[in-house]
Amino acid sequence: MYQTVTITTATAEENENVVYETASKQCHIAINEELGYIQLHMEGKVEVEEYKEVMEKLLQIALPLPYTHVIYDIKGLTNTDPRARAWYVGTFLPKATKTLDRDLRSAMIQPSSLFQRMAVNTITKAMKAMGVKAETKYFDDKQSALDWLY
Repeated sequence: MYQTVTITTATAEENENVVYETASKQCHIAINEELGYIQLHMEGKVEVEEYKEVMEKLLQIALPLPYTHVIYDIKGLTNTDPRARAWYVGTFLPKATKTLDRDLRSAMIQPSSLFQRMAVNTITKAMKAMGVKAETKYFDDKQSALDWLY
């Protein structure tokens, strides 16, 4: 007999361990060992170098871990430089796809900013066109993202 366990945002966050934070504290990476996911959190205006830094660190942290679930919490993201997005699609994605070599399930907590939502949508389309192995769904809150992942 199986027992149904409801994963709530509060329960998930209790078990998250922040393993990296940028100097500005606008970006951090956390892992939840109990549920087996990595979370990238970005908020405010993220400059090009900080964007690159946190993405490279995300890949470095993810590589030795067996996790296939990723939560991108970018609800509070208000601005990213177009050069950062171009770097992500043109440089980072090909490198990450080759390096990780596993299928990912990504839950994207959408930015409140309409412009940032459009930018994220463009990046997602580019990922599909490049053959990136990631099933990505968009959510307005973390609870919905967790419900879909688990």
